[in-house]
Amino acid sequence: MGFSDNDIAFHFNPRFEDGGYVACNTRQKGQWGLEERMMINPFQMGIPFEISFLVENSGFQVIPFFRLTQGGDRYTLRYGHQIIVKGMFLPSGGNRFEVNFQTGLSDKDIAFHFSPRFEEGGYVVCNTKQKGRWEQEQKMNINPFQMGVPFVISFLVENSGFQVKVNGNFFMNYIHRVPHHRVDTISFTGGVEVTQISIEDTCAVPAQRMISEGQPDTSPCVSLESKEQKPKVS
Repeated sequence: MGFSDNDIAFHFNPRFEDGGYVACNTRQKGQWGLEERMMINPFQMGIPFEISFLVENSGFQVIPFFRLTQGGDRYTLRYGHQIIVKGMFLPSGGNRFEVNFQTGLSDKDIAFHFSPRFEEGGYVVCNTKQKGRWEQEQKMNINPFQMGVPFVISFLVENSGFQVKVNGNFFMNYIHRVPHHRVDTISFTGGVEVTQISIEDTCAVPAQRMISEGQPDTSPCVSLESKEQKPKVS
């Protein structure tokens, strides 16, 4: 607080050693708390970036996936990317939360809207939004989440769509309605507390994997896809 560094509510520190990671922490009265690490660094030296810090009742949400690569292309989802989200639904946060795979920081274009809801016995709504207009809703009449209980969601980008797993169990497939490479931002709304986000390239060889946990036993990639584009994420 103030000009001293004795009290820091949120310390956000991308680091480039050990393969790259981001350290987060809090400092009170000169003492650091328990460090939280994301075992991925979405930044590159000498490359412009944009970070969004959203202040919520439960804490800070950081969405650092919107940036430029060395080739000048926007960093986007590719076939074989697996996004792993760890978090918890807060009982005080209403009756739903949303994970949106979208284009830019606006919510006018959302390739994949994933919304667990706790009313009416519980269900999950999925949809796509283009130019501000929602398309036909896809509804799963089951909700695998529980209020106040930690969860792990895995979103795997496949040729045909997103494969979603919850706590290691297959939950659903969502067919692509727009090309997945248009997605460059992941946003979270509602009563969800996100504790970790990891991106793994399942098309990469094991030495290039970006996280050390939650790796699948087999790769969904075929040789044609692997030859077409190599991952640029470091």
